[in-house]
Amino acid sequence: MKAILPFLLEAAVFYFLVGHLLVRHLLPRRRRLALTLKEYDHHLRKMLQINGDILPAKAADDIRAARAAVAMARRDPAGLDAERVAALVHDWDARLAPALPAAVRSRGWIAEYLEVFVVALALAFGVRALFLQPFKIPTGSMQPTLFGIHFVHRDEMRVPNPLARVAGFLHYSRRYADAVITAEGPIENVVPARSLPLFPTSTVTIAGVNYRLPGDPATVQKYIPKLRHFREEQMRGRRPPVPRFEKGEVLARGFLQAGDHVFVNRVSLNFAEPRRGDITVFLTDGVRDVYRRPLNGRYYIKRLVGLPGDELKIGTDGKLYVREPGAADFQVMDGRVNPGFDNLYSRRGGYTGYIHSGHSDCQYLATPNATYTVPDNYYFMLGDNSPNSMDSRFWGSVPRANLVGRASLVWWPFSRRWGMADSVGPDDSPEALSID
Repeated sequence: MKAILPFLLEAAVFYFLVGHLLVRHLLPRRRRLALTLKEYDHHLRKMLQINGDILPAKAADDIRAARAAVAMARRDPAGLDAERVAALVHDWDARLAPALPAAVRSRGWIAEYLEVFVVALALAFGVRALFLQPFKIPTGSMQPTLFGIHFVHRDEMRVPNPLARVAGFLHYSRRYADAVITAEGPIENVVPARSLPLFPTSTVTIAGVNYRLPGDPATVQKYIPKLRHFREEQMRGRRPPVPRFEKGEVLARGFLQAGDHVFVNRVSLNFAEPRRGDITVFLTDGVRDVYRRPLNGRYYIKRLVGLPGDELKIGTDGKLYVREPGAADFQVMDGRVNPGFDNLYSRRGGYTGYIHSGHSDCQYLATPNATYTVPDNYYFMLGDNSPNSMDSRFWGSVPRANLVGRASLVWWPFSRRWGMADSVGPDDSPEALSID
């Protein structure tokens, strides 16, 4: 059933946008004419409902008379023909126009659509502020539970035809790349290319040859191994040699996928306390890194693992241990607390368990003997991608006021993670292990 739902949703969207026009074109002639009369009656009824307070009595009576004439024509389907329907609509429009106030006559289709758009926008902002907030996973710190922007490498791949590429993007947010070096030489530049606003692309220049790849320059430099290694060495303060590429070498082969888009339940934290193990979105207002630099109020998403008063440690087995306030011993956090912990400890599908970060900037839980006590009204957050997550090990706990809500639903793309967040087990497929 889960596999069918995305296709049903896409079919509904397609029908809403263009499908109903195609269906109408295929209807029998009399059915199309009857539908035209139905739509005209709907237009007249809406005119009465919306403008009833400013319509003169004569205009309102004329509109009711027009609706009666339309109803009579609809009751006689045998007599329907294109000329009769067109004449009826034209004659009543001409008769109604002089009696309508200028404000009603000037109200065209643009105004009606604008009104619908404003109402929909107000509802969307209301839902976002009070109930469900959409959130795009920006990085890979929660992989493989939730994915940020990532590149799936392929040893061999044939780029699909344009129609299949469109379907691949709508279903899985895939943007394909297959670039092979044609001239040996060093990399010269990685710059943004001209592209649509929501579909950034970059130009990689090697030995004077330009290669166009999906993603902004920062993303491209992450999924090309030589460029990623070069950037990492630079960040460590070293001066690595400029990467060189050989003729015939694969620059990039595979596809770039957007991060998971989730709905965040903003309501739950107003009625219940945060729960250990929940995937939680929070603001970084007031949170500073090891160098006391502010994290600039960005939204982060991590797994909430420590409650106020908890004493935490990471064991040599890669598991998280907690001693709750007043308890004598540490207890392992496993599937009895939240099923997500069992996934973490499985060491399958990209899960590694929790690790003691060897990074020099790690302040907390950096060694097997290190413990940390969560302050009152604060919470400790860890990423599921423990080796590559900047989390509370680096910048400490998060205040209660910063918590936005729990990740409840992955609504796009339609991957195996689509549906309730954190509800699928490890993925042992080769694709899960070929991701940057």
